[in-house]
Amino acid sequence: MAFEINVCEPWLCINSSRVPVAIHGMENLELFLAANIHEVTPGLLKCGLCDYTYNRRNNVARHIEANHVDITFHCDMCTKVTPTRHAMYYHKKKAHSFKEL
Repeated sequence: MAFEINVCEPWLCINSSRVPVAIHGMENLELFLAANIHEVTPGLLKCGLCDYTYNRRNNVARHIEANHVDITFHCDMCTKVTPTRHAMYYHKKKAHSFKEL
């Protein structure tokens, strides 16, 4: 049975009934990602929720964020909303000349 998720923070909203666990905040999202990214062979990682594989962890994490949980990231400088942290980073970089510390 899936739990309903409804978490909102200024930069993160999770609202999904597709995820089998409740996720509250970024720390638990990271734990969820870690639990669902598996190394199949050296250098090949697999999504624990489907058959998606890739050789880089951040690509599998982006896949999980975009396809297995409903997550929206809200820009703190405008009204832009993106489905992944990656998309928000590039939005801020392009639209607001954001530079990572």
